[in-house]
Amino acid sequence: MLGTSYRSGTRGAAWRMPGAPALARAARGCTGFRPRHAFACSRGRGVASAPVPACAAAHGIGHDAAALPSSPGGSVPLHYAVVGAGLAGLAAAWQLLKRTPRGRPVHLHLYDAAGIAAGGSGAAAGLLHPYSPRGKLLWRGQEAMDEALQLVAAAEAAHAAAEAGPSAQQLAGAGGGGPFVWRDGLVRSAATIKQSADFAKAGQAAAAAAAAARQAPVTQKPEVGSSVGGSGGSSSTRIRVLSAAELEALVPGLQAPAHVSAGAASTTTPPEPGAEGPLAATAGMNGVGGNRRARRAAAAAATTTVDAAGNAGLLIEAGLVLDVGRYLRGLWLACQAEATARGDGSTAQLRLQRVTSLEQMRPCPTATGLESGADSRYDVVVVAAGAAAATILEVAALSLPLQLCQGLTLVMSPPAGGGDDAAGRDGAVPSGGYPAGAPSLLGQPYLAAQGRRQLVVGATKAYGWSPDQALAACCRSEYAAAREGDTPAVTGEATTGPAEQEAVEVLRAAACGVWRPLSAWQIDRVREGVRALPPRTQHGSLPLLGRVAPSSSWWLVAGLGSRGLVYHGWLGRLVAEAAVAVFEAP
Repeated sequence: MLGTSYRSGTRGAAWRMPGAPALARAARGCTGFRPRHAFACSRGRGVASAPVPACAAAHGIGHDAAALPSSPGGSVPLHYAVVGAGLAGLAAAWQLLKRTPRGRPVHLHLYDAAGIAAGGSGAAAGLLHPYSPRGKLLWRGQEAMDEALQLVAAAEAAHAAAEAGPSAQQLAGAGGGGPFVWRDGLVRSAATIKQSADFAKAGQAAAAAAAAARQAPVTQKPEVGSSVGGSGGSSSTRIRVLSAAELEALVPGLQAPAHVSAGAASTTTPPEPGAEGPLAATAGMNGVGGNRRARRAAAAAATTTVDAAGNAGLLIEAGLVLDVGRYLRGLWLACQAEATARGDGSTAQLRLQRVTSLEQMRPCPTATGLESGADSRYDVVVVAAGAAAATILEVAALSLPLQLCQGLTLVMSPPAGGGDDAAGRDGAVPSGGYPAGAPSLLGQPYLAAQGRRQLVVGATKAYGWSPDQALAACCRSEYAAAREGDTPAVTGEATTGPAEQEAVEVLRAAACGVWRPLSAWQIDRVREGVRALPPRTQHGSLPLLGRVAPSSSWWLVAGLGSRGLVYHGWLGRLVAEAAVAVFEAP
């Protein structure tokens, strides 16, 4: 099989990367290969219907296709365990319930030491979109975005049903009332001339894709996993390049980047390097090094010809902002509703319990169809514990190439007394709230508008954290659930020493430099989350998905990093399809 070697900078783990033909086949679920890692995979050893997830193949991770333990008889319940109640865990739970064939009871247990959204997922700002900072559609971005939107719709429907039902008062008392999804779009300002050039290219690609979609026959469908930026055929991935004037009109008070304010350079768009351009002229100098220098020269030449003021921002029209904590609670309501709707006695239960070993996990014999004292294991276990995954014995033994990064985000509100419709002296810059209907701001820093009177600003970065520290951070979360008999140890606030406080002030100052009215806003609270960052690949930073051990029914989803929101629905579908394939009728 074609492939290249890649060695991450973490723990010296080596990975086998597939070439383009292998990747294409893996994306269709019909290949596997052996990586130099604790994950094992094999070809032709049973269960051909369980696919190799495409993101696993891109990392060199496959799965062993040896027969999984099966349950006899269609009436015997299946027992699933999902460890981790964040984005990946709730998505996996939902997909397991949806994709297990009807007519056979499912008893799903969702384990978390602190509760739903108490980890890095709950601290996320909730910016949902499928684009890189350069304006390129992420690898499998459109497919992932569409899957995420389906989960958002399911959570909204379940939340609305709960608000209209007998539990509405309890839901509102837990801060669950009102909307938790905002659909005003997302915009990214070009921080540099190079980024303006990238946006110009993204705009050209979007226009070309839209034109191709209009000309294509109605019956023609785009290839699954297409990574063409700005697809005109899907509203979930539509983008538009904005001028500096359009940016200011769209978000009053937005501070234009320095290179835009200076009116950098000419009004022509960057040319693509051709066969006679600088790339071809220098590529043969000394092989790879010459190509690298040529690319840099071509990029530098492009940035000197871009119209910075005309390509000042990129609008992602279908981008969303979610209150992730409330979204995940809505998704759990959807899981419980789906279990009931199966009509076969299925259940979905949350267990506030720390898991330290998968080998010791067994379903509870009560209310799950097991005889008392039965020594039965779960039919499927999905580990989706984020940065704390390596606190589980079997996961720690894998020595995954993940880098843990702690981040702090600021939840800010406008000054008291400023009405929602208040405006500045010039009548353009609002002083009492975020501009109505204005998109949220991507970048470093970012500003996620959750309504007019709350902004989530982020984020700081601190590396070198351990899985145990990540687990402790979960228990400090505002979403951590109190358990009977426990000594209250939850502060609902990040632990901020002098270094963290300094980082918060630097973040706040930077955010005020992006949107001027923010200087009058106050910090309500500081949220803390620890993310597990995967190694970079030729397709970007992709999550890890595979089997924890050969011939086992233990699955792992890890390394979602900063893209968990866009990838979580797709990853949940992949792991559920692979895990339940063995239970499907032939």
